[in-house]
Amino acid sequence: MTAGLPLRAVQQLARHASEAGFAGLVITEAGRTPYLSCAAAVSPAISSS
Repeated sequence: MTAGLPLRAVQQLARHASEAGFAGLVITEAGRTPYLSCAAAVSPAISSS
């Protein structure tokens, strides 16, 4: 579960969770709506920037 992280950190967390075998994340609403964090979690473009 995560909330309120910088978008790059959310993307890294999602990648690490996937590598560890987890199928998903729980992203709560804190500081911003969770939709932008969800988009960052699935976006490979953020990690290559």
